[in-house]
Amino acid sequence: MPDFWSMCEWRLQDTQGSFQCNCHSGFEYFNKTFCKDINECNIKPALCPMGCVNKIGGYECTCSFGWIANTSTHKCEKQSWNTCQQICQYDPNDHNKCICKCSNNFEVDPTNSTKCIDIDECVRQPNICQNGRKCVNTPGSYHCECLPGFENDWTSSGACIDINECEVPHILQQCLRKKNRTCINTIGSYNCSCKEGFEEVSDVCTQIDECKMAGRV
Repeated sequence: MPDFWSMCEWRLQDTQGSFQCNCHSGFEYFNKTFCKDINECNIKPALCPMGCVNKIGGYECTCSFGWIANTSTHKCEKQSWNTCQQICQYDPNDHNKCICKCSNNFEVDPTNSTKCIDIDECVRQPNICQNGRKCVNTPGSYHCECLPGFENDWTSSGACIDINECEVPHILQQCLRKKNRTCINTIGSYNCSCKEGFEEVSDVCTQIDECKMAGRV
């Protein structure tokens, strides 16, 4: 039988000659007979931002050093002497003072020891992204993405492969709407080039005079 069970606060007779429970606050109805304790610490999103201790019929929030639990709101509030932006670490030389630390992928600001600044992984590790990807820094992290004109090849090792823009309907139509032009795919891009037998003169595709080119009038 699960921990923290209690009998019903009161019973309600139903038409089948049975009864059901109306549970105390902090308990939930189970199996038409028993009320079992609700483990508030398992509720998502978390009721307590730092730590949670389940109790019979309730719960209690626990806080990190430099914070104090508000029993009314169940939230952690900063102590007046906690000036750290992120993590307040216990100072063995002064119980009412913090040694400021930072979360993963952040570091202490060299101009203000109470503040934290993001670590730019793209600058620190220039080759962190492989297979022709570019690195994009984000607060506390980073991600790798393909360069413009490329896309993920989900059938291989995740390399970036060229996008054939000429197979994209609106790009193809954009080229075909221009007189005597067609779409030519290039690595990472495309061109609306003159059709075979035409050449570009002043941004216009004109027919090539093969006879003139061959020196015949």
